[in-house]
Amino acid sequence: MEIKIERRANIALRSLQQNEQRQIAKALEKIESAQFEDLYKDYNFKKLENILDKDLYTYRGNPQLRLILSIENNVCIVEDIIAPDKLDRLVSNLSNK
Repeated sequence: MEIKIERRANIALRSLQQNEQRQIAKALEKIESAQFEDLYKDYNFKKLENILDKDLYTYRGNPQLRLILSIENNVCIVEDIIAPDKLDRLVSNLSNK
């Protein structure tokens, strides 16, 4: 699967410590080598509820960070990299609107 990293995610990635960057790079390698159907079997991969009129997914990059993904035509787009607590607040806020 091809990986595309959006500007917002790239900025977040560059702001991480080197060990966190390596962990995220390993997660991206796993995603890149997987087929979409296989990602559903990965315990690190979860579908978010449909809150923005597009299918979004999370992938556990490390214990403290989640990759926010969208997938279109066998291209995985990394939308953002955020902490799980911020993700929970974001989903909660968007669901309440």
